[in-house]
Amino acid sequence: MTNDRLKVRRVVAALDAAAMPVQVLDTAALLATALHAELVGLYVEDERLLRVAELPFAQEFGLVTAHARQIDVLDVERALRSQAERMRRMIGALAGPRGLAWSLDVVRGDALRSAVAYAGADDLLVIGRARYVPGGFTSAAPGGGARTRPVAALFDATVQAVRALGLAVTLARAAGCEVAVLIPAAGPQPFRALRVDAGRVLEGLGSSAATYVMLPDQDAACVERATRGLRAGVLVCPAGERGAVGTAVARLLANVTCPIVVAS
Repeated sequence: MTNDRLKVRRVVAALDAAAMPVQVLDTAALLATALHAELVGLYVEDERLLRVAELPFAQEFGLVTAHARQIDVLDVERALRSQAERMRRMIGALAGPRGLAWSLDVVRGDALRSAVAYAGADDLLVIGRARYVPGGFTSAAPGGGARTRPVAALFDATVQAVRALGLAVTLARAAGCEVAVLIPAAGPQPFRALRVDAGRVLEGLGSSAATYVMLPDQDAACVERATRGLRAGVLVCPAGERGAVGTAVARLLANVTCPIVVAS
């Protein structure tokens, strides 16, 4: 598999008030550069925040005075616009030096549903929640210096999983780190068979070095434990059936504490 077969039109970084913008945008920019794709930021104004602000009893407390005051919808809207502008500046700062075409679109709604609806069949979606330990692909190592975090890929030998593994290799090469292949398997025998399949894919990509991890199943909690144990910088996962994308990614987002790349 070559980058030609991984051709994508846009890499869409889904952003909202709960996003991890630095890590999500860093991942999206690396992919867009490696795949010669457009970098697109999708900032979603969370309609739930606005609905809460409209409630007559909604209040906020000052950090210094601890005094309660009525939440003003206009203040919330200004804050959202300010954050969107901050995201625009961040994307421009990442895309400019790389010579990437880029844009930022602003929509209102639910972050995940809006992102899944926005991303087309030729797009990649990068999303994450702000519970991630700062550091992205690198983190401080004891005694100084830095160590790279691996790129984890879920692999079950489906066509989409093969594509996900190809994207993981592309991303790992761009970031200068290794690939960790997460294989859901009911036991050692199916794990070995899937490991052979994954090895063939990696060999075809000219990359045989990888760490293999067996998962008892593809439950989001199992994936979270594996990515946390590996200190993965990003998780690449197959999208699955189009109608189930939102549900599958929502479960991962609720558990996994690193950016997620969804390979359709």
